[in-house]
Amino acid sequence: MTRDVANLLSLMPDTPQWVEARDLILGEEFEAFGQPKGAALDITLRDPAEGTVFVIGRPADAEVLAAIQGNRGDLIAGAEHGDWLSVLLPDWSREIAIVHRGDRLTLALPEGETRIVALAEIEASVDEPDLLEELRAAASFTEIAASFSEGRPVAFCYASAETETFWDVGIDTLEAFQRQGHARRVAGYMVRRMAEQNLETVWTALDSNTASLRLAESLGFRSVAEIVIFQRPQ
Repeated sequence: MTRDVANLLSLMPDTPQWVEARDLILGEEFEAFGQPKGAALDITLRDPAEGTVFVIGRPADAEVLAAIQGNRGDLIAGAEHGDWLSVLLPDWSREIAIVHRGDRLTLALPEGETRIVALAEIEASVDEPDLLEELRAAASFTEIAASFSEGRPVAFCYASAETETFWDVGIDTLEAFQRQGHARRVAGYMVRRMAEQNLETVWTALDSNTASLRLAESLGFRSVAEIVIFQRPQ
């Protein structure tokens, strides 16, 4: 196991595909399985808080299996390694996610009330337990923007991960307020806010999430990479 953060950062390019993994290394709160060899980064990382495992490059099978042992989280890898990992994890489900880059965005100024929201306002508004848990976790490490309907925050956007160059979009809308333009509004607000910090937006969506893919395309994002996400059997 290695904890050579400087070496890991030098081997891992700051790209949209690996925003979450690089953010994990930058925070120095990770577990690493394996040892980088030469100029190639073939390693498995695990987020001890969320349980997510990142397979970067083509590490040894034993390292991947050690990382998922007793672990509850998903496994994320480059899409090119999907077939290899399917053999290694025969009982796990597999799905492709499309990584988008927002380097050519021309977003109109959002209409309606959109601003940074306090956790207390979120807790008073959100009645969906899973979403509330997610937003409480996000509020512990980043700010959250909201789109409002009649004074109530109903859609939320935040940086789920950040690197020196990119931030990864986390976005959710209360079920009763979906398909009303709130996601577009709050995303536009947050893209502009992060651009003021010289951070470019990354939008990742499951291939099956057609609504998210359509929204990304309509906002001007372009697809630049694919990752594969494995989930352990329930």
